[in-house]
Amino acid sequence: MFGAQTTNAFSGVWPLRGAARICTKPRFSLACATIIALVLPSIAAAQSGACCNLSGSCTLGSSSQCVSGGAYQGNGTSCASVVCPQPIGACCNGSGGCTQVGRQQCQLAGSTYIADGVACGTNAVCPIGACCLSDGSCTAGLSQANCQTLGGGFQGNATTCVVVACPVPIGACCSTTSCAALNLNLCTLFNGTWRGPNTACAPNNTCPPSGVCCRGSTCSTSIAQTDCTPPATGIGARFTADAAACNTAGSHTTPCCHADFNGSGTISPQDIFDFLNAWFAASPYAHIGGNGVTPPTVQDIFDFLGAWFGGC
Repeated sequence: MFGAQTTNAFSGVWPLRGAARICTKPRFSLACATIIALVLPSIAAAQSGACCNLSGSCTLGSSSQCVSGGAYQGNGTSCASVVCPQPIGACCNGSGGCTQVGRQQCQLAGSTYIADGVACGTNAVCPIGACCLSDGSCTAGLSQANCQTLGGGFQGNATTCVVVACPVPIGACCSTTSCAALNLNLCTLFNGTWRGPNTACAPNNTCPPSGVCCRGSTCSTSIAQTDCTPPATGIGARFTADAAACNTAGSHTTPCCHADFNGSGTISPQDIFDFLNAWFAASPYAHIGGNGVTPPTVQDIFDFLGAWFGGC
């Protein structure tokens, strides 16, 4: 009977009741422990296999663990015996040409890999171009996705800042006595204080109330209260009308609480998850103390955690 129990265990079927009765007897306890130590790894190995992920990597686990578009290779398979298909994307060379290859092949050729799944432009043109930012400036060499992450307007594949005329935004320009709708350059020329794009003067040409816009872990003095809105899911926004300047160096609490990333008003573990999601998406709002334009760096992860544990 005991031999039958052992054979069934290795085949992946364990008569639990019979095994329980035997293993409760003191004289069989050591044998049961030995059998379990030998059998369970075999069962686990038989019920797991290789999973080819969308990134081209391979992980080992059960079929239920092979999620998010992964392809399960079958029970008993291993990553050592499986060759997972590698993703391809747009690969740009120095002359602006584009080919659809894998990341490693592109980098070995000394070219720039844009991203997995990104297609080349018409006539094999590299899918990068000029990006007009909200302050009227232009940044070249960005993909459409990167431009949109910065809140800019993509000007098309192969465009450059030399040939693109970005619209110059108008906003409230405040002096000591009045307010006028000007662009940043003219406002600076007249020694005024620009309140940001699309801000409006108050009645009787007086300056609108000053304040700062806290979005995610960033701060800006050039965003109007009406425009201080959440830019994406998980990224909160809060306008502080009585603040004249953003956080001083080293401060993560005043006037913007950098740890309250989702703007809920309280600090919770959800802020960490929301921050990491934004960081992996290269959102500029995950750049601690930034202005909502500059993308984040690895240091921002440590800075955010320090702010989170410090509280507000």
